[in-house]
Amino acid sequence: MTALKLDPSFWWLMAGYGALLIGVSLYFTRMIKNSGDFYGSSGRTSFWFSGLSFFMTAFSASVFVANASIAYRHGSLNALLIVAQLPVFFAGYYVFSARWRRTGCATVVEFIEKRFGPGTAKFFMWVGLPVRMLESANRFYVTAVLFEVMLGISLFAGASVTAVVTLLSTVGGGFLAVVVTDAVQAILLTLIVAVVAALSWNAVGGWEHFSANVPSDYWSLATDAGGFGVPMITVWAIVALFAWNGNWSLVQRFVSVPRERDARRVSVISGVSYYLLFPLIAVPAMAAVVMMPGLDTPQKAEYAYILVAQKVLPSGLMAMLCFGLLGATITAVNADLNVMAQVVVNDMLKKQLASSTERRRLFLGRAIMVVVSAVCLALAMRIRDFGGAFQFLIMVLGMTTLPTFMPLLFGLLWPHGTGRSAIWAFAAGILTALILKFGLGASLASVIFCNGTATAVVYFASGFLLRRSDAEEETAPVLFQRMQKPPPPDSADAPTGSDAQGRAVARVAAITLIFCGVLAAIAEMLTGADSPGRGIASLVAGVLFVIGGIIFRINRKIP
Repeated sequence: MTALKLDPSFWWLMAGYGALLIGVSLYFTRMIKNSGDFYGSSGRTSFWFSGLSFFMTAFSASVFVANASIAYRHGSLNALLIVAQLPVFFAGYYVFSARWRRTGCATVVEFIEKRFGPGTAKFFMWVGLPVRMLESANRFYVTAVLFEVMLGISLFAGASVTAVVTLLSTVGGGFLAVVVTDAVQAILLTLIVAVVAALSWNAVGGWEHFSANVPSDYWSLATDAGGFGVPMITVWAIVALFAWNGNWSLVQRFVSVPRERDARRVSVISGVSYYLLFPLIAVPAMAAVVMMPGLDTPQKAEYAYILVAQKVLPSGLMAMLCFGLLGATITAVNADLNVMAQVVVNDMLKKQLASSTERRRLFLGRAIMVVVSAVCLALAMRIRDFGGAFQFLIMVLGMTTLPTFMPLLFGLLWPHGTGRSAIWAFAAGILTALILKFGLGASLASVIFCNGTATAVVYFASGFLLRRSDAEEETAPVLFQRMQKPPPPDSADAPTGSDAQGRAVARVAAITLIFCGVLAAIAEMLTGADSPGRGIASLVAGVLFVIGGIIFRINRKIP
C-alpha cells in the first residue's frame, strides 16, 4: 500500500485538531486546585462525560486495524464477536459500577490496600504498572503503523507525534481535560465513521449486491487457520467482562462521578456507544470484500478500513478521520497516563509525600506522565520485533488480563478471599499461561480458558482455607459494610459543586465541538468543486454546530 497523495490542507487541518486538544488541556489548568481535581475531578464529573470517556478509553486505533481484518474475513464471526460483549455492560450496570462507587476509593490500588492489605497492594502496583505501559506502547505502535502506511512517515516519527500530542493534551488539565477530549472525540469519530459507513455501503451497491458477491465461506462460523472462531470469541468475551470492569483507567470513570446512579449510567452510555460505533466500523471493512478483493491474509486485511476510507472520502474528511484515529489512541493513552501517575503519587509514594504541598504533588504527577510516555515510546519501537501489534497483544492481554483482574473483581464481590489468595491466584494464572503458550504451544483460546480457570480455582480454594491477616481484619470488614449499605439520598451523595462544575465542563465541550465544526467547514471549502465528496464536510459541520449549540444551551449558566 502506498502513502496517500495529500494536499497541504490535510496537514493544516490535522494541526488544527491537534491544537484544539492541546488548547482544552491548557484551559482546564485553571480548574485544577489540587491533586484530587487533577486525577479525578474530586468526584464531580458528569456521567455523560465519564460514560463517553469510559468507551473511548477502552479502545484505540487498533480497532480500525484488528476489527477491520476480522470483518473483512468473517461476516458471521464478526457479528457474533460484537453481540458477545453484551454481558460486559450488563455486569457493569447491575454488579460492578455501583460497588466501585460505594468503596469510596479513588484508585484501584487504594481498594486493593483496603481489601487485601498494603503488601498485596504493592505487589499489584509493581505487576500492574508494567502491563499498563506495555498496552499503551502497543497503542503508540498501532497508530504509528497506520500513519507509516497512510502518510509515508517513519514509525518513530508517527509514534513520537502521538506521544507528544498525548502528553500536551494530558499534563495540563488532568482528568477533566481527558474526559472532555474523550467526549468530543467520541462524537466526532461517530460522525466520521457513520459517513464512511454510508458512503462505502452506497459504493458497494447495498445489501443485495454485497451478498451476491462475497465469498461462499464469508458467513461460515468455522474456526480459521489462525485460531479465530467461536471458542476464541467465547473466551475473549470473558476477558472483556473482567477487563472492562476492572481496568484501572475504566474504574476511575465509575468513581469520578457524583452519585451511585451516575456510576450505573456510565455503563449504559459506554454500552450504547459500543453498539452504535462498532457495527459502523465493520461496514467499510465488509464493503471492502467486494470493492477490494484479494486482501487474502490477516495482515493485508488489516488495511481494509483505511483503503475504503481513502477511496470514498475527500481530502478534508480524510484529515478528520486520520485525526480521529490519532485521537482514539490519544484518549486511551492519556487515561492510562493519568491513572498511572495517580497510582504512583497517591499510592506508591503516599508515605513519602504525606507532608508535600499540592503544588509539588501536581508537578510530580506531570513529571511521571512524561517519563512513562518516554518509556512507552521506547517500548513501541520494539514491538515489531515481537511479530507486530496482534502478536504482542496476544502475549500481553491473553496471558495477563484474567490473572490480573479476576482476583480484583472477586475481591470486590466475595468477602472471604485474602491477600495471599489474590497473589497466589495471579501467580497460578501467569504460570499456567507461560507453560501452555511457550511450553506446549497451545492456542490462545486454550491459554485464556486455562489461565482463567487456574486463577479462579486457586483464589476461591485458598480463600476458604486461609484466614485474613491482622491488617486485612482492620479494613476489609469495614469496606464490605460500606459496600452493602444502600446509597444515601442523591442530594447528600453528590460532592459540593458537582452540578456547577458539570455545567462548566459541558460548556467547554460544546465550544470545542463548535470549533471542530469550523474545521469541518474549512475542510468543505478546501474540497474541490468536482470532488465526489463535495457537501459531506458541510453536513458534518452542521451536525457539530447543532450538537455543540444544544449542549451549550442546556448547560448555560444559571443565575
